[in-house]
Amino acid sequence: MYKYLSIVVLIIIFSLTVFSKSSATSANTPSWHLPTIATVLAYSQPTTTGSLTPVQSYIMHQINQYRASLGLSPVQPSDQTCAFADMRAKEIATDFSHAGFTQRYEAHTIPYTYWSYITENLAEAPDYREVVRLWENSPTHDTNLRANTPYICVMQYHDYYAFEGMRP
Repeated sequence: MYKYLSIVVLIIIFSLTVFSKSSATSANTPSWHLPTIATVLAYSQPTTTGSLTPVQSYIMHQINQYRASLGLSPVQPSDQTCAFADMRAKEIATDFSHAGFTQRYEAHTIPYTYWSYITENLAEAPDYREVVRLWENSPTHDTNLRANTPYICVMQYHDYYAFEGMRP
């Protein structure tokens, strides 16, 4: 459903942009302009992943419960945040650090179509039910839990958890 919503939003935005007068022209000579790729990407929404594992569902529920207790809107996973979180969960099993995230950020290779703000939380825990509590009790990680990033995903690889958040 979300893939189709993205297409409809893009078509509507394209139509509104193409069929609006440019304010830089005189009243006697109308001019039309096309959207730039940045304009189109800025208005597209990430597709939402269809199914979550029981562990992901539990963690997402805990995150949204915590956010609701603070009066914040719920977050949801997207295909892009889940793919990146999966990649990062596997990476941190051999290098438990934010280095992979930081390097991609600095090299402008974060694997999202478009983003304006991104976050990452990592955890190593033998019990997935403790992960969100660990993040809540860490000021930096808690800031990411409360961030205005409507699309997040948490992926697990053995005892490692990667939370990737993104705001288009």
